[in-house]
Parts: sequence; C-alpha cells; structure tokens
Amino acid sequence: MKKSIFAKSLFFVMFAFLLVLTSCNDKSSTEALEVALRDEESYLNCEIELYTKSEVNGLTIENETIIKVDGDKIYTETNSALFEYYCYLIKKDNKFYMATKFMLNEWIVVELETDESETIDFGEFSAEDFELDKEDNYYVLKSAKLEEYMQKIIDEESLLEEFEDASELDLIDFNLKLLIKDERVEKVIYSAVFKAGDMEMSIECEMTYSNFGNVTVEIPDEVNEAIEEYE
Repeated sequence: MKKSIFAKSLFFVMFAFLLVLTSCNDKSSTEALEVALRDEESYLNCEIELYTKSEVNGLTIENETIIKVDGDKIYTETNSALFEYYCYLIKKDNKFYMATKFMLNEWIVVELETDESETIDFGEFSAEDFELDKEDNYYVLKSAKLEEYMQKIIDEESLLEEFEDASELDLIDFNLKLLIKDERVEKVIYSAVFKAGDMEMSIECEMTYSNFGNVTVEIPDEVNEAIEEYE
C-alpha cells in the first residue's frame, strides 16, 4: 500500500534526525569542525526540536517534531494541522524494532535489519567540504560538494520507490549548513528540491538541539506489549 505524501514527509523528519550525527563544534577552524564530525558520542543522548516544511505541487505541509535520543531508544512525536505521528525505535535482544502510531490507531511494529538502524557511518564526511560563513557563523557545504553529499545521505531508490514516477524523480537542489556552539551542534538547516514530470517537491528542515546527557526515554507498556505480540 502506497504511503501518503504525509508519510513521505515523515521520512525527511527521520532523515533530518540522521544529520544530528554530522554535527560540529563551536570553533571557527576546519580542524575543530573535523573533531566534532567524529564525535558521534555526544549526540547519543539529546533532544531535538525539528521544524519541517514540505511543498508538493503547491500543497504546503508544516510539521513540528520532538525527537528524544536515549542511546538505543529513540522517541519521535510529530504534530501538524493534518496528523499526529508517534514512533519508538528500540533495540531489544540484539534486534531493532520500530513501533509507530498515527493519530488514534493501534501501534504497528516492524523489525529492522541491523544495518537499517538510525545510526550511519559519517566517516566519509570531511570538514574540508564546509566553509564558514562569518556573517551568520554557519558552516556551509561547499557548492562543489553538493552532488557528492546528496548521494552520500539520500538513497533515492529506497526513499522514492513508492512514488509512481520514482524512476524519473530527480534531486535537483540540495543545501546544508551547520551552526555550532560550546563544542556541540546548536542548529542544522537543510533543504532539497525534487522533480518528476509535472510534480515538484521541496523540503526545508530546521533542527535545534538541547538537553545533552539529560534525556530518558521510557517505553510505554502498550508499546512493549505490541512488540511482544509481533515477536
């Protein structure tokens, strides 16, 4: 069954979360940025406020999302004028599960392959690919690297396979910039534009990070029960 445009926008919410792990620190040198790009540990316990705006052929969808990261437990809550979405990503008995619920529906559980978990290898990212904009203090991805980074962080086949025109859907624009403070990421701003035939879709994401080291994600009984039933 095809996912709705709204469900697709949720992918970008999760994708945007993956960018947390590319975060950088507060110093204005590429050396400091490189250190932060390798420091994934800091972002294994934090809270992220995410604003997402997507436009599809003139239809605008705006979402506000809270993501709470507590090691192997991640809770996501998305609210918009059109829907509510809740998700737990959990590692249990060396298996990865995703429990999701739309609006008032029941929890739906799926098992993920270990290589499909929310963590990815950002070892290929380099501070040399960014330059500091001294006017607003953001590290901006260099224009010469845009296409390369699009391929690194977006798997077009898995992302777009459920669109009817997926084979013709092109990612035609991409921008990424990072703001750092106190040796941790404070904000990430990301945008992309896709086009296929007469359809054009744009995504804008803005993420703000806080509460480092102070997040606890409790798994509700109903979610644990849904996972047990799935098993």
